[in-house]
Amino acid sequence: MGTDFYAFEMLTGRRLVPLPVASGTWSIATNADDSLRCKIPARAAVTALLDIWGTTPLARTGLLAVVDGMPVAAGPIWKRKYSQGKDIDLTAGGIRSYWERRLLLPVAARTNSLVDANGDPVAAYDTNLSGLSYGTIAKRYIELARLWPGGAIPMRLPADEAGPYVRNVAAIDLKKV
Repeated sequence: MGTDFYAFEMLTGRRLVPLPVASGTWSIATNADDSLRCKIPARAAVTALLDIWGTTPLARTGLLAVVDGMPVAAGPIWKRKYSQGKDIDLTAGGIRSYWERRLLLPVAARTNSLVDANGDPVAAYDTNLSGLSYGTIAKRYIELARLWPGGAIPMRLPADEAGPYVRNVAAIDLKKV
């Protein structure tokens, strides 16, 4: 069972380069974030040729683990470490780590105050959902985050499902997706 690692663009999903890893690990967890990590020999000729350091900026580039041709884990690169003449160490969280860094706010809140002249919260920026399944509520949160600049990562979302659940989030609380 061979594992290959690729760098990819977060905003397009386009695979950039297969990474010449010396070692790599990935893990998938239930109700927790996935993790990926790989070490690339810095002295290898292919590392310099591919400009690994230059093509893997934090958060804009992701790490993808592929086992026997099947993608198994992916997410944004949050940490890079370079040991002079030794290794480039790339660490990524799963896609959940991407959403944990996004605020649950409409795009209009980007340029407008969340409070009015009296200091009261502006209710127009709140997120109020009802009559939906938990899965659809999560989907709506992701759809809202994808509207922000840099948030439209390529992904397929399921159809809406009705349900008995209600979620009301005040914009002033600055909750994360």
